[in-house]
Amino acid sequence: MELLRIIWGHIMKLPKTKIDDMVRGSPDQITDDKYYSSSVLFVAAEMGNTAFVVELIRQYPEQVLALNDNKQSIFHVAVTHRYRGIYSLLHVLGSMKESIVDLEDENGNNMLHLVGILSKTTRSDYLLKDIPGPAAQLLTDLAWFQSVCGILPPSLREKKNKAGIRPRELFNENHKELVARGVEWTKKISSELMVVAALIATISFAACITFVGGYNQDTGKPVFTENKHLNSILLSNGVSFILASTSIFCFLSIISSHYTETALFRVLFIKLTFAMAFLAESIIFVIAAFSYNFILLFPKKYIQSQYLLTTLSYMVSFLFLYWLIGRQYWFLATIILDDKFLPPKQILF
Repeated sequence: MELLRIIWGHIMKLPKTKIDDMVRGSPDQITDDKYYSSSVLFVAAEMGNTAFVVELIRQYPEQVLALNDNKQSIFHVAVTHRYRGIYSLLHVLGSMKESIVDLEDENGNNMLHLVGILSKTTRSDYLLKDIPGPAAQLLTDLAWFQSVCGILPPSLREKKNKAGIRPRELFNENHKELVARGVEWTKKISSELMVVAALIATISFAACITFVGGYNQDTGKPVFTENKHLNSILLSNGVSFILASTSIFCFLSIISSHYTETALFRVLFIKLTFAMAFLAESIIFVIAAFSYNFILLFPKKYIQSQYLLTTLSYMVSFLFLYWLIGRQYWFLATIILDDKFLPPKQILF
């Protein structure tokens, strides 16, 4: 950013006519009825250079309304290339925002149509890096569609372009293959995780009916009935069994589903997210049962070793849960919580 300001400072030393030619275009390119596109501005927008775009608009605010040869603003370009930083500037434009979101390009496409166009050269700045390509890109595009839909007037959300296609229809048509690949990936992950869930459920169930230390031959009750840790072990194993069983049902629901629409894929991924959360929690309770069991059987003279190993086991479990939540945070924020892609601060004017 500092380098950009230095370069811009040198540019500002040039004659005003030269600066205007660089930014606005040469005089013979400018018409009376619109602002012609700035090649510098649109190159920066196509490359996702938010800092440069912000600095240029600060110096030349009228360039917010500039159009390229396709009658698209820099915000239409940002939507096409999925550049969140530039697109988020729309929210700080005030009254000019309405003029921009109403624009249609030479093919009659509004912003929502552009979200539906899946380009091989699109460079998405999504954060779902732990999720393989098909699911990540589809979830990203769904988030974009949801965000852009929220800023468009209701009349434009269902408006047809010159080819007679509505935005949702264009989105579904262009994302068919991506949906199929995303569903395939989701079902594959569900099948693999269901094996883990079944193993956890089996271990938890066996631990619930097999008491530590065995039974008292005279009374038939568990040897450690009076020990408070036994109840903790039983409770942990019971909760783990219930959570693992719930995750199995969720995974089965995913595997047996037949979702083909993009909107329904969101439901599918929500199921997967909750199933993974249930499975993670069941593993945590298994570790808790192990810790209580360890404390129960370990000699009291090694009390420091007991607490050390117990602490380590809890650290491992919570680190795993933290990783899982962090992995799904972007998805939860954008898809479930309806993120509007707002800028982090007032960065433009």
